[in-house]
Amino acid sequence: MIHELVYDNNRCRRFASKIRRKIEMFDSVKKILVEELGVDPDTVKPETKIKDELGADSLDVMQLLMTIEDEYGVTIPDEELTSFETVQDVCDFLEKQNP
Repeated sequence: MIHELVYDNNRCRRFASKIRRKIEMFDSVKKILVEELGVDPDTVKPETKIKDELGADSLDVMQLLMTIEDEYGVTIPDEELTSFETVQDVCDFLEKQNP
């Protein structure tokens, strides 16, 4: 019984840590979007479309991606660029790069 409680407690801690990392990742990407595009922070949600809803043009998107690459120390392959439609798409990519 005690082993089960310890296992459940550890599982809960790992889950909470994972959720915390997801929130921190979103907040970081949101901050970059707000600074680069000058948008209202309240308009940036995970499902927000970067071009359609935040008004980013192709040049804005390239600048955003360069900033994200610098911030996270990753390289975003050209084939990935077309898959970044929403804020969540960017966060998902970064999570895969930094498990």
